[in-house]
Amino acid sequence: ITNGLAFTPTATTTYTVTGTIDATGCKATNMVTVTVNPLPTVTAPDDFSTCEETEITLTATGDADEFAWDNEVTNDVAFTSSVTTTYTVTGTIIATGCHSTDRVTVSVNPIPAAIINTSRESICENETVNVTITAETEATTLQWLFNGTPIDGATELTHTATAFGEYSLSASKDGCACISNVLTITPVEAPVTSLPKEIITITTADEITLDAGIGFVTYLWDNNSNEQTRLVNGKELDPNTYILWVEVTNEAGCLTRDTVKVKVDPYQSVATSNGLAVELYPNPTRGIVKIKVDNANGNATISIYNQTGQLISKMQSMVQGKEILDEANLSDLAKGIYIIQVATKNQRITKLIVLE
Repeated sequence: ITNGLAFTPTATTTYTVTGTIDATGCKATNMVTVTVNPLPTVTAPDDFSTCEETEITLTATGDADEFAWDNEVTNDVAFTSSVTTTYTVTGTIIATGCHSTDRVTVSVNPIPAAIINTSRESICENETVNVTITAETEATTLQWLFNGTPIDGATELTHTATAFGEYSLSASKDGCACISNVLTITPVEAPVTSLPKEIITITTADEITLDAGIGFVTYLWDNNSNEQTRLVNGKELDPNTYILWVEVTNEAGCLTRDTVKVKVDPYQSVATSNGLAVELYPNPTRGIVKIKVDNANGNATISIYNQTGQLISKMQSMVQGKEILDEANLSDLAKGIYIIQVATKNQRITKLIVLE
């Protein structure tokens, strides 16, 4: 040991110093004991990675009495960090003041963002769901979800939805994950026409107006008409069964095609010298039907049938001028097509009436 020069003792030692006067050779000695206290053992956690805004806890271990971290971190108390940081902990033995340090680097990875979108979230209920959903994200691992459940094999940036429900995306990068916004593919009610479901029967002497229903955006009939109604004139048709159709769209753009069968029978009537003629008006009607006749007088029987031929009502009336005295009342019947038969003593004729 050299007087006045620093050194590092490794164990408790008694040191003797000898002082000498060069002129006389006289000497004197003294001693000092240097006690070497051991440093505390201080161990910080190994370096690790975490995700931003995720709580972490740094816990130092060892035989120190107390541990102090820098960066305002408290030992064994949770905190969050948004940037990669190296933390240093100092462990101290209070009795001796001896201390040691250790450090840990916490790498903070960003949480990836994920946004999904599609051009169509509302699908007509009578259409097949076939919608492409696209993701915008920097994540490297993707998993599509349907109603919160992973879809087998759906791990690309795009996914084709094939069912109504909720779709979202689980996206992760460097162990940090997020859930995207939710897209709900919902059904839109398809339009329903008012065409009758049962077959309609007319004769080659009759005509009938088909009504697709009010309130649709577009109409298209089999004869290229774009009107709400379509006239079927039995006089222009051969006896046969015809399948007629109409396509309608609603405000949501949903399209429905509906069909109706119209059976055209040959016209048959009882021949008379005068030739009974009958006209129903208004037709279509909302309930009350007036009956105009030509070449008839006296009593008349008015019979009302449904399209299956079932008799609904019958009444007796008189021909007054050119009208049946009593009106036919269909107000209590369901909307549809009915047959009204007018019979006098020697003559009988049937006509179709549409009840709206």
